[in-house]
Amino acid sequence: MKSLAAVLTGFGAPLAVREIEVAAPREGEVMVAIAASGICGSDLKALDGGNPRVQDLPFVLGHESAGIVAEAGPGVTSVRPGDHVVIAMNRPCGRCRDCARGRAYLCSDPARLNAITGLMADGTTRLAVAGQAARPMIGIGSFAEYAVVAEATCVPVPADVPLDLLALTACAVVTGVGAVLNTARVEVGSSVLVV
Repeated sequence: MKSLAAVLTGFGAPLAVREIEVAAPREGEVMVAIAASGICGSDLKALDGGNPRVQDLPFVLGHESAGIVAEAGPGVTSVRPGDHVVIAMNRPCGRCRDCARGRAYLCSDPARLNAITGLMADGTTRLAVAGQAARPMIGIGSFAEYAVVAEATCVPVPADVPLDLLALTACAVVTGVGAVLNTARVEVGSSVLVV
């Protein structure tokens, strides 16, 4: 399927709106029509070449997003076309040593590690720009009309909640909560200053 996307084609250059080719979702994957996508600091770092995870261009940035399921690949059971979803950027496996210790943010599952570098679980991508493989940011690439993502990243949400507000929960909100709980380890009843 053809789609439009804001594509990073060169560091230090503006994003270019290009027609991209989006392949159908494979086993355990979902195609989402993107309704809203935030701009994260990691996207801004990528524009200047300062994000070590974004090296192989072209690249479709964006990961703070929400949308509507357009197509479900084989084996998908948790969502179906028409469902509203937030696309979670972190999808821990729940089985590795760190997940078992309650440190899902350090999950070492190979599929999750592939996603960090813009690849699907099988090590490939579902995107192409002018016939050249393109990687999606953190396996999402939401600066596009459509994104193909792992089923595990799709968090169903009520259809009556605005998707533009929910998109922020995919990164900005969870990053803040993670900083408070995991990094600062703020305890109930503590006083804190947020700058």
